[in-house]
Amino acid sequence: MKESGDGGVHARNMISVIVPLTTDEDGQIELLASALPSDSHDVEVVFVFSGPTAPSVQTTQSNVTTCWVEQRGRGVALDTGVQNARGDVLLFLHSDTTLPVEGLQMISAALDDPRTTGGWFRRRLDDPRWRYRLVDLGANTFSRICHIATGDQAIFCRRSAYLAVGGFAAYPLFEDMTLCRRLKGLGRFSQIASSVLVSPRRFYERGILRTVSMNLLLTLRYFCGHDPSDLFQRYYGTPSS
Repeated sequence: MKESGDGGVHARNMISVIVPLTTDEDGQIELLASALPSDSHDVEVVFVFSGPTAPSVQTTQSNVTTCWVEQRGRGVALDTGVQNARGDVLLFLHSDTTLPVEGLQMISAALDDPRTTGGWFRRRLDDPRWRYRLVDLGANTFSRICHIATGDQAIFCRRSAYLAVGGFAAYPLFEDMTLCRRLKGLGRFSQIASSVLVSPRRFYERGILRTVSMNLLLTLRYFCGHDPSDLFQRYYGTPSS
């Protein structure tokens, strides 16, 4: 164990898997925790809930921690998760994203290089049809060229790098790309060749063309400096707070 830059104590060689949830998802933690790959690496799972009321959660798993923040917004939630995590490696995992079987080993192997600050995985939507492979190709190519990933690509980094760049911005949307843009300025920030499996639920709800068009438009506006709170409302149709 050693002191961390945020004033706490964290465990060397431990991976903290931080999973953001809303308070109405508090019944999922046992299922989600059991679905994470288990291997020889020390790992803890931190579920961080956000919403106006504290969740009533119970878990019997010793390596699972839960915490809650009243303020909505994934950036705030994930940063709260970091404050409650003990590992010196941070993995930010959405609840509808599944790591490959040896995903934690791949992260440890990537960070064996001291020049590496972090990285992300390729993405594969969980639908075998060719149109979803085209969507994956576009997303993975963008990430590889720009060295910027989205939250469903299982972004990971060293705790020291996270603290050095100031952590997640308190954004309701694009907190993931903002963190990547900061991290890649510190050192090597690269894509792992294996893919995480991601639920295509939003593509089913809105349709592929509408979803891809909306994502591209909002991303362009984000890079042009538009307020992420306004972009959140355009994407979800509701205010961010």
